[in-house]
Amino acid sequence: YYHPHRDGCTDSFLELGLLGWLRSHYLRRRYLTCILYLNETEEQGKEQYNGHDDIGKKGAWTKEDGGYLRLFIGADKSDDTGESIISKQAASKETEVRARIVDIEPKGGRIVIFSSEHTLHAVLPSFRRRIACTVWLTLNGD
Repeated sequence: YYHPHRDGCTDSFLELGLLGWLRSHYLRRRYLTCILYLNETEEQGKEQYNGHDDIGKKGAWTKEDGGYLRLFIGADKSDDTGESIISKQAASKETEVRARIVDIEPKGGRIVIFSSEHTLHAVLPSFRRRIACTVWLTLNGD
């Protein structure tokens, strides 16, 4: 479970202050976040995990299992909670709103790629074993 955050940092020296700017060096280089879900697929069947059947239960991932990746598409740069999405949706009279919240099921074999700098995201609490491998693609500062 992770609170809403961005994996990259585009804030300036003036916005972060000297110490914050120096500490964010590794975040400033992140360009893309890639998440590969390694959960068992429905075909792999039931697995025992620490003697609890419900942890490795068989079947497709359900909303009740939790662990979804939540993307806040179009969140304002200053938004650290996703509130700007809700405001944009409420204010819009269009049928299609660019700003939206998308929940992605952690289905085994699925890969998700998004901008580290711009995409506010969170991981919802999981009530089933959830396995993922995350890799950040970086840019060379030179």
